[in-house]
Amino acid sequence: MEQVGFSGFTQQTFEFFMKIGFDNTPQHFEALRSEFNEVVLAPLKQLSLGVSPTLAKIDGRLDLRPVMGGTISRIRRDTRFSKNKAPYRTKMWLKFITKDPGMRLAFYFDLDPAGCVFGLGTSHSTPQEMTEKRRYFLAHPHQTRQMIDQYAALGFVLGGPCYKRPPQTSEDPVLMELLARKYFYFEKPVSMETVYASSLVDTLAEGYTQLADFYHFFNKQS
Repeated sequence: MEQVGFSGFTQQTFEFFMKIGFDNTPQHFEALRSEFNEVVLAPLKQLSLGVSPTLAKIDGRLDLRPVMGGTISRIRRDTRFSKNKAPYRTKMWLKFITKDPGMRLAFYFDLDPAGCVFGLGTSHSTPQEMTEKRRYFLAHPHQTRQMIDQYAALGFVLGGPCYKRPPQTSEDPVLMELLARKYFYFEKPVSMETVYASSLVDTLAEGYTQLADFYHFFNKQS
């Protein structure tokens, strides 16, 4: 059977999340399962497949399987250690990451009714691993600062929670934007016009290609 290409998400995609939010129960989800498969899961798979050739060129080790638990988040939440016992997510995402152990960078796209974004961020990081990375950034201040400035000019926001007292510091305020964070990401919003269009594939592919410089710089120390 010929693979259908990505043609954009629809208003029905976000209406599904709203319906689950109103009645977040297994019975209601099962009644909506065919709708979930059609308006959420199918376009996520198509989008994942659409950007995979670009990501494979960046790093051939990235897990590019377009399934839940692969590049696609699971709709079912793990509620074992959460006060929120709602069983289903009211948003989903794509995440492209290697299966290597320890801290890694992940390319991602968030499909969220509150606003869709994409970017590159740390995953599975420990405080010790982040300390080592900060030392690496401090040892390469010019290149680190250059990339922070470059991504700001391209519209990416550097984010992540900050320490009240950063464990490592610099007199350079631009470097401190990175050093002060417990973990970090470079992120850019996506307009709803683009989310609803087939051009979302090109938008993500272009952005991931731009972020590849930092991805490779970060991994040089790994």
